[in-house]
Amino acid sequence: MIEVPGLKEKLTFLRKTLPQKLGDDCPSDYPFFKNQGDLAKVLCISASGLSQYITGSNDSVPANHLPEKIERAIAVLYGFAPSDADASSDDSWSDWMQEHWPGWRSEDENNVRFEEAYEQALISGTVHPDKNDPRLDLFLEKGRRQTNTPANDVGPGPRTFASAVQSLADELASHAASVRNTCREIPALSNAFSPDSRQILEEALDRLLGLLSVNPDNWDRLDADTLEEAWKDIESLFPAGEPAEAAELFENGVFAGLLNLLARLMDGRSSAPGQVINLSNDLSPLFKEASKEIEIALERSHPDRVVRVLVNLKTFVRRSLKQSKVDLNKLSDRANTLQSEAPRHLTRIKRLISLAFGRRLDIAPDLCCFLEFDADWCPEMIIIPACPEGFLMGSPEDEPEDEPEHFDSEKQHRVTIDRRFAVGRYPVTFEEYDRYCDATGIEKPGDKGWDRGGRPVINVSFQDAQKYVEWLNEETGGSSEGLYRLPSEAKWEYAARAGTLTAYPWGDKWDKSMANGEGAIGKTTDAGSYPSNAFGLFDMHGNVREWCQDHYEEDTSKVPSDGTAHETGDASSNRVLRGGSWYDYPRYLRSACRVRNSPENRGGNIGFRLSRTLTP
Repeated sequence: MIEVPGLKEKLTFLRKTLPQKLGDDCPSDYPFFKNQGDLAKVLCISASGLSQYITGSNDSVPANHLPEKIERAIAVLYGFAPSDADASSDDSWSDWMQEHWPGWRSEDENNVRFEEAYEQALISGTVHPDKNDPRLDLFLEKGRRQTNTPANDVGPGPRTFASAVQSLADELASHAASVRNTCREIPALSNAFSPDSRQILEEALDRLLGLLSVNPDNWDRLDADTLEEAWKDIESLFPAGEPAEAAELFENGVFAGLLNLLARLMDGRSSAPGQVINLSNDLSPLFKEASKEIEIALERSHPDRVVRVLVNLKTFVRRSLKQSKVDLNKLSDRANTLQSEAPRHLTRIKRLISLAFGRRLDIAPDLCCFLEFDADWCPEMIIIPACPEGFLMGSPEDEPEDEPEHFDSEKQHRVTIDRRFAVGRYPVTFEEYDRYCDATGIEKPGDKGWDRGGRPVINVSFQDAQKYVEWLNEETGGSSEGLYRLPSEAKWEYAARAGTLTAYPWGDKWDKSMANGEGAIGKTTDAGSYPSNAFGLFDMHGNVREWCQDHYEEDTSKVPSDGTAHETGDASSNRVLRGGSWYDYPRYLRSACRVRNSPENRGGNIGFRLSRTLTP
């Protein structure tokens, strides 16, 4: 990981501040992004993933740190990377950056600020931003194509929306304050609005005024979403569905000016069409319970950013209930934001959202988390997108931290994934496995004195994992030949890579802050203690080795190229284990590393993860 002090400010400068400042003088091919989320898409990471690098998600992910591949991609995108592709080694890249852009990796070195140096270089034409630079595909391992985000599909520039916010912020705040005072002072509002509508209006105005107290230059995607949510809440009250007094206030009162200003702002901000469905009888109870849980959560103490996430989610859920419709894509975005901002808290809210997706699996968006049943034994699963064009499985001959004897079993070959599927968000934990043991009377595996609960289950053989899968399928669908299974190793690697071709999903160098390995801790850790990959999967590397369905085959030319498991019919032959474990050396934790073991073997570093077939 590379430290970039003031990372948020530097990215905001590149994405928004500089193009706003230059206006029409900004080069026409400058890479405009309407928000931080769109920049993240081009970098092949989630918006929450980029936020983690900026703010730090926990002690293991420090703030203002980037994987080197993301730093390289940003430098290429904005034109301050070396023009020759020769600066490909870590040392030469670092030396070049230090010599030419010393302010990027430091707050203020030799009195040269990055922002000033970059602005001068852009104006003079010595840097050449290029959102179509082919090196982006090299650094980001063609992830943009796999995540359906073409290099040139970065949305409209930020100037329309951001400039409008800047120019109208004072006027908007004045109107909002006037409306807020009207709400407090005019008794006629009791007749104009129902109590629920009045509460919606007052809360929307409070959020709007709180937002406008912050300089729009410091806004992020969540702030822009807050503005949009407040606008929609206020607009929804006029004029249909309310008494004539409300329509009169809208047409002739201070509301008209406020809404006109908000409409002018939001016209400059386009939103991608979502998957909107009716909030049917089986979904409404989940949303009603979620609304209550959010209210309860807001009564407790949380960091300010978590409170903002909860308030936005509360508004979204309330509007969905009122309109009896829900946008599944936006619901998934909010769930992912909640997961990134409060990964170990508010579990009931997250489960309710996951249950909603579990009831609409045929149309649920890619990368959403779902639960099929509201039961402790039911695993959280992530929908993994299809990859019909194929991904490159295996490792190149010169992959860092590889050894020559491993290479023959890791020869690169293209594998297609024609249909999306699901993978467990976490490896199966002791808590989940112990419930299976209690239900079936099977002896519980030992935990080596490390505690059980949320740690990945250990001391389970391939055969143990198969029996667990059979039981889970019977619980969820009535048949041991159901939809849950162990992943094929091709699907495991595709899910682990999450669009990357580097040795690890965060880059080519082992980073002990990203996974539990190399014996650094000396035992397993609770599932989810380290950052997820771009698909939202935790512990794909380290913690425990994970059984796959495949029989081990040294010659990769003999294994299927369609992502299915390689099975020989010999029940006693070795099976594949992937991901490495808490005590393994880094070379065993690479995305491409394959190891084998007898299906009867158990160990303190062996566990498993579930996969699930999704019906068309």
